[in-house]
Amino acid sequence: MHKIILYFLVLAAILDVGLASYDSPRFLRNQPRSVQQGYYAIANNTQLSLNQKQMELRQWAQGHNLLNQYITFDQKQSQQELQMNQATDRIISQLPSVKSQLKAILDQDNLTGAQIQQAVGQLAGRYPQQLATLMFIREDIQKQFTEDY
Repeated sequence: MHKIILYFLVLAAILDVGLASYDSPRFLRNQPRSVQQGYYAIANNTQLSLNQKQMELRQWAQGHNLLNQYITFDQKQSQQELQMNQATDRIISQLPSVKSQLKAILDQDNLTGAQIQQAVGQLAGRYPQQLATLMFIREDIQKQFTEDY
């Protein structure tokens, strides 16, 4: 019973957070298709190191009079990467506390299913990414246990 309630709560939290989608750089939006294809040919080239890719993209941008726009885009991407790393560190640092709170809820045998759902829902409201991460880990471990039977 607990597992079903938790599964739906975590699913709702994940859907509420949403999934990030890749969006085309703005400086490419009004460019001819051939210019866009040139950019993506470099950006998606898995044979290039990150340094090589960055150097080739700068050269490409300069050749298409887009260097300032590319530099602005690149700086914004770097800033977003830094912010994502900081957010990831924050989320990870909160996992032990959220795990303890979840365990405290699940260990209360005197709660009804509705009360458990409400308590876990409140926890998911405060810590959606942390709870989703913990539930992913729990489900993965649960699969290991059920494979043995």
